[in-house]
Amino acid sequence: RATATVTDVVATPGSRNVIPDTAVVVVDWRVLPGLDAAEGLRRLEAFLAERIALPDGLELSVRYAAEEQRTWTGLSETR
Repeated sequence: RATATVTDVVATPGSRNVIPDTAVVVVDWRVLPGLDAAEGLRRLEAFLAERIALPDGLELSVRYAAEEQRTWTGLSETR
């Protein structure tokens, strides 16, 4: 079974007395074999669209984070 957990929420500007103009939610999503990135993105966007009604002028975007992982032997991969 795939799982998803919110690991971070960042609002900017970060002042307590200012309404933020940007909010970033980081989700650690452990997917099952066979689910490719495009299908995973489509499912997440559909899930959010059903649950979040955005007022005029606001938008929601979903992106994958990518990082380069390198072994001590020099083998590297961007994931």
